[in-house]
Amino acid sequence: MKIILENKKRTKILKEIPVNIIDSIPELFILINASDWTILQLNKAMAQSLGKTRKELLGKNILNFFPPDVADIRKKQAKKVVSTGKSVYFEDKREGRWFENAFHPAFDSKGKVAYGVIIVREITDRKLAEKALDESEDRFRMLSDQSLLGIIIIQDNKIQYLNNAMLSMTGYSRDEILREGLNIISKTIHPDYHSFVFDQLKKKQEGEKNVVVHYPIKTITKSGKIRWLDVFSKTVIYNGRNADFATYVDITDIKKAQEELKNTKEYLQDVINSASDIILVVDKNLKITTWNKTAEMITGYKAREVIGKTLRTLDLFDNKDIILDFFDDKKVSELPVFYEITMKTKKGTSKILKVTFSRLQTTIKDKKSIIIMGKDITKDSEIHGKLVFGNCYIITEKTNKSAINLFNNLVTSEINGLFITRDTPETIINYIPSAKNIKVIILNQEKLSGFENVFDLEKLISTIDKFLKTKPKSIILLDRVDYLLSYFSFDEFIKTLYKITNLIVKKKGLLLLRLNPAVISDNQLALIKEELKQLPSQTIRDIHLEDYMYDVLSFINEQNQNSIIVTYKKISQKFTISKVTTAKRLDMIKDKGLILIKKHGKSKTIYISEKGKTLLNKKKII
Repeated sequence: MKIILENKKRTKILKEIPVNIIDSIPELFILINASDWTILQLNKAMAQSLGKTRKELLGKNILNFFPPDVADIRKKQAKKVVSTGKSVYFEDKREGRWFENAFHPAFDSKGKVAYGVIIVREITDRKLAEKALDESEDRFRMLSDQSLLGIIIIQDNKIQYLNNAMLSMTGYSRDEILREGLNIISKTIHPDYHSFVFDQLKKKQEGEKNVVVHYPIKTITKSGKIRWLDVFSKTVIYNGRNADFATYVDITDIKKAQEELKNTKEYLQDVINSASDIILVVDKNLKITTWNKTAEMITGYKAREVIGKTLRTLDLFDNKDIILDFFDDKKVSELPVFYEITMKTKKGTSKILKVTFSRLQTTIKDKKSIIIMGKDITKDSEIHGKLVFGNCYIITEKTNKSAINLFNNLVTSEINGLFITRDTPETIINYIPSAKNIKVIILNQEKLSGFENVFDLEKLISTIDKFLKTKPKSIILLDRVDYLLSYFSFDEFIKTLYKITNLIVKKKGLLLLRLNPAVISDNQLALIKEELKQLPSQTIRDIHLEDYMYDVLSFINEQNQNSIIVTYKKISQKFTISKVTTAKRLDMIKDKGLILIKKHGKSKTIYISEKGKTLLNKKKII
């Protein structure tokens, strides 16, 4: 910028620059008259550097305050400014102190240099550092060439130095690298990291000196091999200017091991997250170490919100002591397999879970953990309503799968179950858990290995009566009524049923009778329904659905039976329909009470209702 001073008035203003403004300049500042070297203005820093006060210096010849050799250098440089009208920059030394000087001309209205603006910065520390660096450079080169760390120095976008280890890591010779310069980065750095590395170089050369930047980079050797290098980079003074000093450690083997471990963890986490049941792992202090996606959906708590915290502080379960019991070697063998517990969600609502506990096997005593797997049976409770002890219910379905699921969900550590069926032992083992509080009796004339059998109606009554006497508040599932009707008349069976219902009412038990409506007449079914209550939502009016709507309902039912989560997206993909069409169809089915739609944050999951199941069965038998 060209400075022009037009007249004496402007000169006066310049001389009277507020002291607080020029004193705020960190460098040494002085304004002189170009013709006689007299000081017109200066800041406090300059006065202190000359060992005088501002008052002692104003109006004096600046050259009188410098040693002769320094005065000669500055006078020579000043004359150059006056003769050329251009700024000059130079360094000089005074009394053991080094200074970096900038002389700028100031012109009058005729274009003549009338004044000189001098800004001086002391660089003694930098000079000393450069000297120390020069003295240690030989020692540094000797040590660095013996180091296993790769070392490189980059300054002014040029490679100034690299050691032997760096050559080994890249596969290029010293001459090749120095000849290529920073272009070697395009060859040795993986394309994914090009812009990142150049950004780091730029930031370091322009940034603070003492900040160490650490990052890994992916490289390609001359032979085409992939190597991972760990970089530690710092800005240093090299030959008097900023330079980027970086060391490189080959971490290829470590990176490979980390990647394999990461893939293994991700695979295991995917397996856990894909489970339709809640899965969480707690250590002996009840601290949560694993929390899957189903747990997130059901509770509303993200994994990051619960992992590392204890069940005591989170207040998730109504009974935490039972979890501690599983860490007790003396108690664990006596504990039942299934528990029904209540879990509180993030919104404060409650979910009913049917859970199992398992101890994770480990040889490290302090690392013992319990894995908790739970099935959300809240939906079943909502679908079936509140089942009251002392009541008897009829389940009219073609198969016993739904009835068995309900029975398993209702039987807990405090509630006993009696299952009377016609199924084979092999089939029973597959869907009824082996638990102390569940008893199975087979409808058969002959006794089968491992199971009690019942054939005549009187023994059926006495068996149920005995179970209710010894197991108060019990649930009884009576299956395969068709078998009894094939051996006994309907009148005999209905009289037996009347006796059984009397026992249920008297003993405060709960009866679930599963009956395929296709095997008896409408009149017989009506008589049974007069004696038994229907599960909520099991009755169904005449409902008409188009075939494509039945297909959607059937798909939802099939997925639910296989414990697969059903979403809007999954239905849209299955039937190749748009999101809007999917939403309309599901709303129509929901309005008829055939499905339930549950919200879990932003996602929605879909379940078939008992009414929907009945409608599907009805269509199949018409």
